[in-house]
Amino acid sequence: MIPISIEWLGVLGLALGYSAQPISQELYDHATLVTAAQALATEHPEQVELFSVARSRAGREVIGIRLSASREIPNGQPAILLVAGLDGPRAYTSSMAMSHAEAIAGGYGKDTAVTELLDSTTLYIVPRFDVDACEARFLTPLAEVQASGRGVDNDRDGLQGEDGPSDVNGDGLVSVMRQLDPTGEWIADPTDPRAMKRADPVKGERGRWKIYTEGLDSDGDELVAEDDELDAIANRNFPRNWTEHSAEAGRYPTDEPCSLGMVEFFLNHPDIALVITYGEEGNLVKKPSTQKDSGAPGGSVETGIYESDLALYEELGRRYALITSSKTEGTREQPGSLQGFAYHHRGLLSLDIDPWSVPLDAKAADEEGEQAGTEVSEAPDETEAAVESKPGDDAKRLTWLDQNTERPFIDWQAFDHPQLGSLEIGGFIPYTLVEPPPETLEELTRSHLEFLLTLGAYLPRLKLIEVEGVPLGGDLMEVSAVLENDALLPQQVHAAERSRKVRPARVTLQLPDGAKLLGGSTQTLVDNLPAAGGRREFRWLVGGVTEDTPLLIEVDTDNAGKISTIVEVR
Repeated sequence: MIPISIEWLGVLGLALGYSAQPISQELYDHATLVTAAQALATEHPEQVELFSVARSRAGREVIGIRLSASREIPNGQPAILLVAGLDGPRAYTSSMAMSHAEAIAGGYGKDTAVTELLDSTTLYIVPRFDVDACEARFLTPLAEVQASGRGVDNDRDGLQGEDGPSDVNGDGLVSVMRQLDPTGEWIADPTDPRAMKRADPVKGERGRWKIYTEGLDSDGDELVAEDDELDAIANRNFPRNWTEHSAEAGRYPTDEPCSLGMVEFFLNHPDIALVITYGEEGNLVKKPSTQKDSGAPGGSVETGIYESDLALYEELGRRYALITSSKTEGTREQPGSLQGFAYHHRGLLSLDIDPWSVPLDAKAADEEGEQAGTEVSEAPDETEAAVESKPGDDAKRLTWLDQNTERPFIDWQAFDHPQLGSLEIGGFIPYTLVEPPPETLEELTRSHLEFLLTLGAYLPRLKLIEVEGVPLGGDLMEVSAVLENDALLPQQVHAAERSRKVRPARVTLQLPDGAKLLGGSTQTLVDNLPAAGGRREFRWLVGGVTEDTPLLIEVDTDNAGKISTIVEVR
């Protein structure tokens, strides 16, 4: 059973040129997501083909959707890969991805932008990568779950998974516990006592509260909710900067079936030219961290994109901001993530998007700027009261949530904990801080689809120009041509030059029987052509030909097009 359904009308009307029919968008549980994908393939058999990426540790299938003008696509046609549902708490991104697939499949032949995209570009969509962690969104008790892989004995007591987060007060939610303690590091925010913020000794703030994830000390080791049943996070299990001896990273790279399946998908699809991810990482809103270029091939264990690729990210970020108006920065590159693997190990430009976060710039509704809230069970101490009342981030989030949602917060309630004694349970309702409300999700889906539809035009598509043959007398002919890339993106980013995982373009002069190559190379590899007018000139001297001899120049690539041109004699 799916607990949440979001109805919205005409979501894609601004992005698509045709009149969108009213559609229903749901926060999909796994079964409904698979059903929706199957229905899409049935409705649009020519444009939609389903494939399987992997089967998760819990037995759920990670499905993929291939969208193209037809099932028969040219070799070398560039492809875009969109992966959503990378992180368990962001299950809503799967709804965005499915809506993209539905709009593009339904818009082919009706909308210019959609038709141009699919006529020139293959689109792979994996609507939910971490199918097990995302499924927690639809279970009771409701808890935000990141880990879905193997568990370990976190507290080293000889037992495993006996002491994870739990709903100790029986309200159907796994939230937060706070307890007054002079050694605590937290204080109640003076501007809104519901919110907690870490005490800053530099400002004279003295901690008064300890905070715990809601749970028990089932094994009597004086630690609460410290040993969850599962620890490994699928999006920390990729080879890039994999963290050894970290429970969340898994036993070894690609130990998690979802991660292994995605790695194999990359290896089997060299047509991928660009990757887009919907998860917690972001590199389009805020300037991404960088590292210095290196001319030597091979990998790097440093975090950040290469400096020579920064201008591309900044330009794409500018275009992303113009379309989406997003201010959500997301996190930096995380160790063992798909995003880092795609860029550093596969040499692909990876546009990482955290679609939404609670705005921090909302103004209080009343004129005096007072914020509604409940009283803490203990009055703030003198040190806390003396601090200038500048709201912390959680207090700012509550201001926006109070104005835009019905129930964002569980008021702190006294509870007699079996091991810890008297404390309070409350805090933000799970998923409130990472999942947009329905009306916001509508606009997010529309604007991100609009951005997606622009990306096909940015991909490098090599072309031959100025192709000609000049007779030199007798049976000699000089053949010349120019290979050009006039796209926004280069043939290869610097990460591709380092990883050497993107095959160079191969330029071949096809000679008929009897012809001889007297100068130049029959085949030439072109590692890279810069963006916006990058050129490479070719010249050949051919003997044993006449003006009527057919000569053919071919350019073969995995993800920047495959072209051939007959040499015209001048």
